[in-house]
Amino acid sequence: MTEDDRPIFTVDTSGEPVVLRIDGRASYMTSAPVNHLFTHMLDRSRSNFLIDFRKCTGMDSTFLGILAGAAMRIKREYPEGGLQLCNLNTRNLELVKNLGLHRILTVLPTMGEDEQSDSESEAGFKSLPNQSVESQSMLAAHKNLIKADGSNASKFEDVIKFLEKETE
Repeated sequence: MTEDDRPIFTVDTSGEPVVLRIDGRASYMTSAPVNHLFTHMLDRSRSNFLIDFRKCTGMDSTFLGILAGAAMRIKREYPEGGLQLCNLNTRNLELVKNLGLHRILTVLPTMGEDEQSDSESEAGFKSLPNQSVESQSMLAAHKNLIKADGSNASKFEDVIKFLEKETE
């Protein structure tokens, strides 16, 4: 992956909810800052998140597992909080639903033009650094997918076995 191919994650933590925008593909290769963002914000009792997928070209299971882990932590520790996804394209929505994540987070309909103008503002948004998730975090992300929906066990059994061997 060249520097030009890397996705850009931007975040605005100044208001409520915390807004994260994804431009490009969200994958294991660039998910560490998103995982860190959730951990950092939740440790500070910031528990409302909106992720804008308007420019997201795709997601992999590690990224989806990070979303699952954040959603489950929010439900467990901050029942008044929530994780909302908006502007999912057809494929990304299909991935979320196939893994049962729509049951633990909120999928909002695509925003209309007038609603988008507010979230399009660059004021307050900062870029997150691109970093790779290490094997231990990838393993945890995939286990989160199984905790979120037990039917995911067969989908990720081989990945989990591989990652467990790699982390030993």
